[in-house]
Amino acid sequence: AFHRERPYLAGFLAAEFHAEPERMTAILAPVGTPPLGVLARQLEAAAKAGTMRRISVEQFVVTLIGAIILPFVLRPLITNLLSLHGERFDEFLDERTTVLPEFILAGLRP
Repeated sequence: AFHRERPYLAGFLAAEFHAEPERMTAILAPVGTPPLGVLARQLEAAAKAGTMRRISVEQFVVTLIGAIILPFVLRPLITNLLSLHGERFDEFLDERTTVLPEFILAGLRP
């Protein structure tokens, strides 16, 4: 929903991170680092319990971010490649809110 309301933000940020990585790092510094240790412990506990396969926190986070953000970053390509013009892209995003969690959870099952 955040990126649907700001359709050009993801692409802009991606371009800025490449063009001015130091500036973007400085802008994000006040936010602090995310609590990856908490997530890493949760992932490890689930793997030890046998409820999901083992995955590093880094791989999990990058996969999740990529799956969520990429359609917004590459919207022009995706809309043309998949003929998702106009409302069809919004319908695609609506479907993705169901498909993506199921897809990720299926990939984490042992």
